[in-house]
Amino acid sequence: MELQIVGDSFFTFDPVRDVDALLPRIHSAKIPVVLKHWLSLRTGEALPASRDIDPAAIKSALPHVMITGISYDPFRVLYRLVGTEIVRWARFDFTNRYADELIFQDDGRDWTDYYRAVVEARQPAFGVTDWAEADGPPYWAEFLICPLSDNGKTINRCIAVEDYKIMNVLEVEAREPVSERKRDQDEATVDEAKARLATITQSQVQPQQNVTQPEEIQMPGGDKH
Repeated sequence: MELQIVGDSFFTFDPVRDVDALLPRIHSAKIPVVLKHWLSLRTGEALPASRDIDPAAIKSALPHVMITGISYDPFRVLYRLVGTEIVRWARFDFTNRYADELIFQDDGRDWTDYYRAVVEARQPAFGVTDWAEADGPPYWAEFLICPLSDNGKTINRCIAVEDYKIMNVLEVEAREPVSERKRDQDEATVDEAKARLATITQSQVQPQQNVTQPEEIQMPGGDKH
């Protein structure tokens, strides 16, 4: 199945001012679960710590969740935990792999760039990619990245969640699997990464009037998953 990207947007957002405008734009039922949990853990301007994340509170979204480690000098992103639904979609388990080592199916972009934007802004970010087949229905994939800090200052983790328009088994299996990036391939500099992000950061979340509020998503309870 050959899909072409027909739309691509990504932006960081203010977790206080912009959330009400963002929620109605999200297709996924999983992403608001994680976002609301992350928001509930904030204390003023302080970021939540990774130890604060309660798997029971986001149980319905866990197969779509990733926990990443952030390191500096150089800036790198390590996928410490990758949910089973993401592995199924990627057709490759990239747990304990660095983002800059991998080529995802879409266009070879380095996902380090997205995490760098989150860390620099010290804010969460939302992105959506739209694909289309020549003679088929459109598809979408949405993702959210939220920063975490175990010492209250340095961002050393992120919790991310991805969700996709439902594909049948044959459609998923027809996708190209995630692959390893060859070290002699072009590696983006920080300036190039920022330039790429600038090209897809076209729409910012703005306060909206008379926005219909989304349905409240109940946080699952019970034992930890």
